[in-house]
Amino acid sequence: MPGKETDLYISKDVPKGTLSKVWYDSPSLGFKRRIYVYTPPGYEASTKKYPVLYLLHGGMNDEDTWLSMGRVNVIMDNLIAEGKAKPMIVVMPNGNPDQAAVSFESYPYTPDPKLVGPEPMNMANGYFEASVIKDIVPFFEANYKVLANRENRAIIGYSMGGGQTLEIMMGNPAFFNYFCLFAPSPWALSSVKEKDYKALKAANPKNVWIGIGLEDPVHATVTNDLVPSLKKYGINNYLKEVPGGHGWTNWRILFSDCVPTLFK
Repeated sequence: MPGKETDLYISKDVPKGTLSKVWYDSPSLGFKRRIYVYTPPGYEASTKKYPVLYLLHGGMNDEDTWLSMGRVNVIMDNLIAEGKAKPMIVVMPNGNPDQAAVSFESYPYTPDPKLVGPEPMNMANGYFEASVIKDIVPFFEANYKVLANRENRAIIGYSMGGGQTLEIMMGNPAFFNYFCLFAPSPWALSSVKEKDYKALKAANPKNVWIGIGLEDPVHATVTNDLVPSLKKYGINNYLKEVPGGHGWTNWRILFSDCVPTLFK
């Protein structure tokens, strides 16, 4: 319904970006996989290079979810048109390491048994996180007009994807410059050690942006554990608390608030 809360994801008469479904090789997982890509208005005709946002979904979701539920392309078109966000490429992979794509658009294949696990915890086995670093980012930096450096890489994830973002942040703290976690799954905090916070501090990311609903059951873990630890080690961080719980109303709002802080 039109109104203040939905204004950013109502389609408007503004320049539109392009959505693509792209297949890429994933040697670390052992098969071809599908990914959604948003390129900003003017990308095709431009000779300039762009920063890239890697956008991860939650448990029991797939690469289609940030579009079908999140309306990311509409939000990006509106933010760019209003001058609130820099033009950027948005990459939306499938975070389930045993899936080539959302099931009804996949192809026959047999994943390595080590990749297969009960939903949604197969997203927490570490294989997808490694493939982001080894497969996905290199693919886009080789095939798209991107600014191929840390300063122009950002990553956002919600729920299980927030846990994957946290795992990437702690395991590869100097790879991205912007880490955005929306209600990250608590499992990801259980293995974080003091040395990980020290390594993150040494890497000095531009910002660790955390969003959470005040009625979200994950709220206590984030505000009692993660945020105080980031502050303790002097790591740049920002906490955004909004009404509501663990769902799409908040993911869209947090995305709309977080993206304007990137690549500034």
